Amino acid sequence: SLRQTAQKLEAQISRSSSEYRRANQTVTIEGIQKLLPANTALLELVEYIPFNPQDGTLGSWRYAAYILPQQGEPTGIDLGEVELLESALLPFRLSLRDKGTPITQLKQAGRQVDKILMEPVRQLLGSTRTVFISPDGNLNLIPFEALVDEKNQYLVENYAFTYLTSGRDLIRLKNKSPNQKSPVQEQI
Repeated sequence: SLRQTAQKLEAQISRSSSEYRRANQTVTIEGIQKLLPANTALLELVEYIPFNPQDGTLGSWRYAAYILPQQGEPTGIDLGEVELLESALLPFRLSLRDKGTPITQLKQAGRQVDKILMEPVRQLLGSTRTVFISPDGNLNLIPFEALVDEKNQYLVENYAFTYLTSGRDLIRLKNKSPNQKSPVQEQI
C-alpha cells in the first residue's frame, strides 16, 4: 500500500512539475544520440573496480572511456589503473598551477597525461572534433584542452569540449525552458 501511495504521489508531482518529469524520464542510448548535435560525441570517463565472478575478488581501481557518437554504436575501452594515470595527473596539475613553469615542461606533462588518457580515445573518436565530456574522479580537475597530442599540439587546437556531469545532462540542457526575465534589469 505504501508503494501505491508513493506511485500516486510521484504521478501527481510529475503532472505538476516539468522539471521532475525530465529528471525522472527513462534514458536510452538512442534518446541521448538524438540530443547530440551532428558530428559530435559523448565521452564518459569513469572509475571502476573490476569484479572477478569466478572467485569473488575485486581488482584495483581502473579508468574506462565510453564513447557515444551522434550516429552509430557506442564503444568503450579500458584506460588502465587509476594509480598509473594519477601519477601523470599530479605533475600536470602542478605545472598548470605554477606560473613559472616553462612551456616545454608544461607540454611534456600534458603529453604524458594525453598518452594514457586521450590518445586511445582519439582513435575511437575518428573525425569527431566536438566532444561532450563527462569526466569522473580526479579527471574533473584538469582542463582537457591543455593536454598535448603526439603532434605537440594542445587539444584545444583541434577539439571543442563541453563539460557535463553526466550524459544525462544533455536531457536537461535540451529541455531547458528559456528564461523569461533578463538576469540584469536596468534601473532608470
